[in-house]
Amino acid sequence: MIRLKLYGTEGCHLCDHALELVHQAIAVRPNITLQYIDIVEDEGLMSTYGLTIPVLSLEDQTSLFWPFSVKEITELINGRQ
Repeated sequence: MIRLKLYGTEGCHLCDHALELVHQAIAVRPNITLQYIDIVEDEGLMSTYGLTIPVLSLEDQTSLFWPFSVKEITELINGRQ
């Protein structure tokens, strides 16, 4: 199982777009879970990601910082498998 986390916040149009791209990249992959984390709910995450969201993290080890594409998401996932 591959675990992705997308850090963002409500009302962030870039975060909404990033979420769409992630869904496109993982649509045919049943072995991937995605957790959306709203950084507003955590002061530490606000400090870490406040100026860089959206950020996509794979297994808490590798991250893609915006802007990223479906191709880059796929490459990130394929590098893990």
